[in-house]
Amino acid sequence: APGTFYHYRLVAANSAGTALGSDQTFFSLLLPAAVVTLNGAATVTNECHSPYTGLGAFSGASALAGGNHHSLALRSDGTVAAWGRNSEGQTTLPAGLSNVVALAAGQFHSLALRSDGTVAAWGFNGYGQTTLPAGLSNVVAVAAGGYHSLALRSDGTVAAWGFNANGETTLPAGLSNVVALAGGGFHSLALRRDGTVAAWGDNLFGQTNIPSGVTLPVAVSGSVDANTPGSYALTYRATNSLGVSGSATRTVVVRDTLPPVITLLGTSPLTHFLNTPFLDPGATALDVCGGSLAILTNSTVNVAQLGTYTVSYRSTDSSGNAATNTRMVVVVNNQPVIFNVTGSSISSGGAFQLSFTNLIGLPFSVLGSTNLALPLTNWTVLGAPVENPPGRYQFTDLQATNNPTRFYRVRSP
Repeated sequence: APGTFYHYRLVAANSAGTALGSDQTFFSLLLPAAVVTLNGAATVTNECHSPYTGLGAFSGASALAGGNHHSLALRSDGTVAAWGRNSEGQTTLPAGLSNVVALAAGQFHSLALRSDGTVAAWGFNGYGQTTLPAGLSNVVAVAAGGYHSLALRSDGTVAAWGFNANGETTLPAGLSNVVALAGGGFHSLALRRDGTVAAWGDNLFGQTNIPSGVTLPVAVSGSVDANTPGSYALTYRATNSLGVSGSATRTVVVRDTLPPVITLLGTSPLTHFLNTPFLDPGATALDVCGGSLAILTNSTVNVAQLGTYTVSYRSTDSSGNAATNTRMVVVVNNQPVIFNVTGSSISSGGAFQLSFTNLIGLPFSVLGSTNLALPLTNWTVLGAPVENPPGRYQFTDLQATNNPTRFYRVRSP
């Protein structure tokens, strides 16, 4: 239908069922068909052989607009009739004005929208209200305020010109998706596609303060479980005073992209004694969506061999998000170490050398003191012996002294 916004949606889906859509709006500017109205009844009776006197018919106006003291009418053939006060030329039509589909009237000026999306303006121009902005085209609707003019383009943007003492032609930032316009004496209104209203200009009487009741209440059905991944549908529905309802549906996809958190029970590094059973303290895995989760454990601990080992923990939630954590286990010897001293000597340079054998790979440290009676905690750690070949250890003290005598002790670990 002429003068009507149309909305359409294109949706494509792949074999997996994933859909992608695009919404568009267009406006019909076709001239309306001529409306013919009969004078009298559609069916009349005429006596045979009596002359027929036709009642006739007429084709009336299809749109009206009113200014301060002038009036405009749009005929169904796209021409315009204007009458009333003409002090500013507001009823003097531009030559050749035709193919008009919409009208608007300001205080002392007039606007006409042609079917090709161009605008004609005439009448009072003291504030530039009839001087069209350069390049104005693709217009689908016009509106007039007291001394300013508005035009709606097909892309949902707005053009405004004329009197601006109150900001009536200063558009709100980001104004878009507009489907209808209106002009007041010194203010302007725009209706967006989503049903919300923008208002700007003079606000002396609160005319640009949009009340909360302008939009219809919207009821929502459906729910979203934010703790369970999946796809959920929400339907929004509003009903006007005539009982006509409209609805829109939104799909909410709850995704789990966060891995679980693995917390070690016990310490790391963990000291464990040689040749004793190892009992893993374990760990816990907690996921924000899945709660407590199972853990897979991988241990390299060898209780028969001194050294440092790792215990790895891994947990995966239902969305495939994985987490890992690691514990360090140090196997140490808590039994007395029996040394087999194989030699000791003092080199020509005064260095003292000690050799002994023991189990392969044990960690040793050599301590020294000039007072044999001192507690072991007061002895000085001199260093670690070198193991070469395996099981044979040798330590050299380059700072050895015979006066006073230095005593040595070997400790493991």
